[in-house]
Amino acid sequence: MFKAPHAGADNQAHAQDIESGLLYGYENPLDVKIGLDPVLNEALKSEARELFGRMTPELIRAVFGRLNSELALYSREPEVLSGGRSDSYRRPYTSDFFASNATARERDVLARLAVLKTRAR
Repeated sequence: MFKAPHAGADNQAHAQDIESGLLYGYENPLDVKIGLDPVLNEALKSEARELFGRMTPELIRAVFGRLNSELALYSREPEVLSGGRSDSYRRPYTSDFFASNATARERDVLARLAVLKTRAR
């Protein structure tokens, strides 16, 4: 629910449903069934409303704050510091790297949650 849809043909065919619904993809038969069946789609919305009611901005900020604190411990490990050079970021992992990455993800989740809360009504 918190990801952008892939650009595959299945998702392209259901782009309008993805734009207005809770599902981020229609890549398998179960997704299609849930997304297009009114009873299942309403059940999904009902479950989402309950879940999203507990997912407050404060909770999300607390989770990402804890995540950032825990990841910062790893930035002191030489293997971790050098490991960042070989992944898609192509730069060392540092406390600042983890903090800025966590902040960006927190912002993404909060924005997406606001959208999904509206769609779950």
